Amino acid sequence: MKVAITGAGGQLASAMRLNTPASMEVIWLDQAALDITDAAAVASTPALNSIDVLVNTAAYTAVDAAEDDAAAAQRVNGDAPGYLAARCRAEGAHLVQLSTDYVFGPGVPHRPLTPADATAPDTVYGRTKLHGEQQAGEATILRTAWVYSANTLPGHRDFVSTMLRLEQSHETLTVVDDQHGCPTYAVDLAAAVWEVVVAQPGGIHHVVGAGQTTWFGLARAVFEEIGADPERVKPVSSAQYPARAPRPEWSVLESDYHLPEWRSALHRAVAAKL
Repeated sequence: MKVAITGAGGQLASAMRLNTPASMEVIWLDQAALDITDAAAVASTPALNSIDVLVNTAAYTAVDAAEDDAAAAQRVNGDAPGYLAARCRAEGAHLVQLSTDYVFGPGVPHRPLTPADATAPDTVYGRTKLHGEQQAGEATILRTAWVYSANTLPGHRDFVSTMLRLEQSHETLTVVDDQHGCPTYAVDLAAAVWEVVVAQPGGIHHVVGAGQTTWFGLARAVFEEIGADPERVKPVSSAQYPARAPRPEWSVLESDYHLPEWRSALHRAVAAKL
């Protein structure tokens, strides 16, 4: 099977490199190799000739910056999936499009959210990612959330790696305790994506780690993993930690794939184990 993966320099694609099935012929495409916001380039690049599956992991993920640069976010998150979908149709290939919990807005029911739940994003990032889902056509859409790789991919910054770094330089940390979600180890997510590449199920699916917590709960768990005193992490409300773009209060997704429980996954990520 011939598979092309865009966003090759990103966290998920880097995790996919760690567990690439031997049967796959993979073309890794970073921005230098293919500008996915250039419709003509996507339509003509030889790198996508005769592919079977294209996995689009590329995204504009600077959530706060997107509020002031909506055009750039729209080009990457909203328009590019349409160009990729068109090329996939021309090649007879299947598109796998990565998406996000941010497509859900405020006021969602406080239970695990399913693909059938209404979307109403209240950020530029969320709106552009939802537009990308709509432009992706007959693709498989994979929504995920709270992705981290910690020490497994030390070159990538995420919440867990940030907590590990700040533990070294701060006596106490304040972390929001009123935003709920499902921490997702990038290596486990990558394994699920490879399953999707083979199965090509189509439709919208949620893929997150099992269980839920808050950012505060996750931060304390990180401290516990390294033998630091979790009491050094103090809870605050979102109102006490304002951001340019509002963060989802509820990002608990009902996963269609059985990823490991988040604490066991965190243990492996901190220990740099697959």
